[in-house]
Amino acid sequence: MTTKEAKSPVLIFAPHGGGIEGGTSEIAKELSKQNALYLFESLKSKGSRDLHLTSTHFDEPTARKMVSMYDNVLSLHGYSGNKKHIFVGGTDRERAKKLTQLLNQNGFPAELITKGHDEIAGINSKNIANKNRTGKSIQLEISQPLRSAMFHSFTSQGRDSSKTQTFYKFTNVLSTFVSTSY
Repeated sequence: MTTKEAKSPVLIFAPHGGGIEGGTSEIAKELSKQNALYLFESLKSKGSRDLHLTSTHFDEPTARKMVSMYDNVLSLHGYSGNKKHIFVGGTDRERAKKLTQLLNQNGFPAELITKGHDEIAGINSKNIANKNRTGKSIQLEISQPLRSAMFHSFTSQGRDSSKTQTFYKFTNVLSTFVSTSY
């Protein structure tokens, strides 16, 4: 687990890092240069998916404490999918809509989650990301093909040293959004 407190209104939250949802750790670390961070990573060489807890069941004490200290949470997740795509959800519907538009304008196909995708919508009151001071969160579900495109080597060992232009463009879009929206 990696944590970093910051004088930022936003906590970058990645509960499925390392081998659980590959690429989310690296994105979270890049975004934490200007923001607070909570990152849980599986460092197992095999079987990392066994450590996946849904956000409604994620109750690690440090995570609960960190989330409760911030007004807003940007939660990073991955899903399998078969095309480069992002689902944008969470309880902060206004900002989620704005982020969806910004991602699309910058070449990242994004879709605002509406009803019918409850398991990835990030709107459940039991979702740890929604237990912050305001109850407002944005949850990004980034497809595996898009996360793969962010690295020349998508292995646990290779990702940190093989970031592509796609990675930097994506994290720049998110950094700009956070710095101008909160």
